Order: sequence, then C-alpha cells, then structure tokens
Amino acid sequence: MMSASRIPARPRRARRLLAAVAAVAAAVALPLLAPAAASAHWAVVETSPADGSTVDVLPDEVSFTFSGALLDGAPQSIYVTDDTCAGIDGAVDNAIPIDPASCTDYASGDAVVNGYVLTQPLDTAGAPAGEYTMIATVTYSDGHSESLVRRFTASEPADGAGEPSATPSADPTSQPEETTSPSAGTASPEPEPSATGTPADTDSFSRNLPWIIGGGVLAAGGGALVAVLVARSRRR
Repeated sequence: MMSASRIPARPRRARRLLAAVAAVAAAVALPLLAPAAASAHWAVVETSPADGSTVDVLPDEVSFTFSGALLDGAPQSIYVTDDTCAGIDGAVDNAIPIDPASCTDYASGDAVVNGYVLTQPLDTAGAPAGEYTMIATVTYSDGHSESLVRRFTASEPADGAGEPSATPSADPTSQPEETTSPSAGTASPEPEPSATGTPADTDSFSRNLPWIIGGGVLAAGGGALVAVLVARSRRR
C-alpha cells in the first residue's frame, strides 16, 4: 500500500509538468507572433491613379491614402515626374537616386491633407505620354517618416502647349522634417478627398496571417501534449 505521505506527490508533479510545457509553448509561439505586432504601423493603402495602372492622360491631381493619420504641422509632399528624369527607374521606397532640380515636377502648389488622404494638384500642360512616378514624402502621426514610390502610365499626351514648371515643389530625397519650397504655379483648388472613412491595413494583416495561424497551431499542439503527459502521469 502506498504511504499517505507520497500521495500528494503526483498532483504536484503533474502541475510542475503542466507549467513546464506551457512555458515551452509560450517561448515558441511568442517569437512567431512578434512580427505581427512590430509591423502594425501606418502604411499606404492605395493611390490614385493606382500603382501600375494606365490612364488616358496625366490627371489634374494625384493622391495617396494611408492606414493612419499624418502628423499635423509636419511637411507632407507629393513629387510627380516623368520618365525623362535621370535615375527615376531606380527609385524605390526610401531610396530616391535622382536630382530633383534636373527633373520636371508636375506638382502645382502644396499637397493637401484631408484625414487619411494626401492630395496633390498637378499642372498637366505639355505632359507627355509615358510612365510617371509619384513620390510621397510623409510623416505619420505615430512619428515615423518615409518616402513612398508609386508609378502609373499615361497612354496619351495632355492637351496644352505650355511647359510645366521645372522647379520641384519639394525635394523627395530630403528629410521630411525640413521645410521645402513649392513650385511656381496657380493657387491649388480645394480638392475633394479621394477616399473617406478609416481604411484598414489589410496588406499588413494578410502578411501576418501565416504567423498568427502558426502561433495558434503551436498553442494547440502544446495543449494536446500537456493532456497526454498529465494522463500518463495519472496512470503511473
């Protein structure tokens, strides 16, 4: 017969085993879920024209819609140039290897912030057909800044014999905190926002879904392992 002093040892041993397995499961799952939390910052949701799209002619305005608000009072700008700009083919997010002074900027006046939307009026006179690059240099309300590169193509030249200003409204390679001078041109009209409401950061969620599912699978596996070990301990 088992002595009375040895009976409590089994529950204690089972609890210690359960705690150990839970700690291991947490140690494995938390690093997988960490990228989802780290990537939950503001980002661009869409642009108008859409990235990679083709339009008839260069539009009167372009816009960027973000997943969060832009920092009030910080300089926000959109620089629009064509494929004659040297080095523009190599421009990517946060790396813009161009000389803005030698490129044509079609921006007219200052960019306008309306909620989560940043809109830039354009001077389309003399704008040729071809690929255009939009460079948005922004600072978000959470404090981080970046330069975003998006492209679209105009299939036809714009009407008008005039030449757009060659003076850039903002240097896309400069830091967002620095003040930049707008290009010459007519006063910008008050644009209507291209989007309303609070867009969801669907791209961020889609990227992190595999990590979330993986963490859930690991947690379920850890629970099953605990149940098996506890049952085996009780049978012994």
